[in-house]
Amino acid sequence: MALIQCPKCGQQISEHARKCPKCGADFTKNQDSVNNDVLLESNPKDTPSKKEHSHKLWIWLVAVFAIIVVLLSTVYLYHKNEEPKQNAELSQLHQLDSIAAAKETVANSALRQDSIERADFVNGLVDINIFIERKPMEWGDGSYDVPCFKDNITKTLEKLGYQKTDTKRGTREGEGGDYDNYAIQTYEKRFHNLDDTDLWSKVVFNDGECGGYTIYFCVKEQMDKFLESCQRLGYTQKYTEGDTKYLRIPLENADSFDYYHENYNCIIELKDNSVTICFGCI
Repeated sequence: MALIQCPKCGQQISEHARKCPKCGADFTKNQDSVNNDVLLESNPKDTPSKKEHSHKLWIWLVAVFAIIVVLLSTVYLYHKNEEPKQNAELSQLHQLDSIAAAKETVANSALRQDSIERADFVNGLVDINIFIERKPMEWGDGSYDVPCFKDNITKTLEKLGYQKTDTKRGTREGEGGDYDNYAIQTYEKRFHNLDDTDLWSKVVFNDGECGGYTIYFCVKEQMDKFLESCQRLGYTQKYTEGDTKYLRIPLENADSFDYYHENYNCIIELKDNSVTICFGCI
């Protein structure tokens, strides 16, 4: 049987006692409350331990909460300070990207424009049809589709973008005597590529007796294109006199047309980088 202390006088009594034999305290009323008080007084060491544990728990909770608040505040302040820097860096990167994209757009546009202008330049170069046309001509009992120089050739050159760059006066020896003070006019057309290379075409017009047009080419492809136009017009007969090569249009039944065939058939003289369209009298 366990002994407990009387809550009033402190006398050691049985835990089953209803009254204190010393002071007469009645334990039947509020037994639960009395027992709790008695238990607390009989075990005084338990109460401080629980309070201390509760107090430490609150301290830990407050400390953890404070740490969390400090961490969150630190993160917030860090992001708050870093955000303008990041925004500035992103803005700078965006500006650099925009500048690079703009430069690339300008470069691509320049390349496209250069390609268009180059194509226009090549398409605007002269071919045989600028100078020669075939016209029917009656001779004796026959009719011949003969080549003749066109009218207003220099105006056509100017429409194609050729500009007159030089005019000289020349002297020429011909079958009918010397021809003095006739004009030698030069027309040129140039195109400057973005790769710093120049394309050009030059036409020299000699209006002296038996004169014609000499076309100079800067690349072989230009000359090949010109000769292709000659073949389409009918310049299919090739022949050589000495070291010089020529092209001319063969005329059917030309035996009775020898004078015209030899002297007025617009012959093309071939050189390495030029062709000369002239009359046969040269």
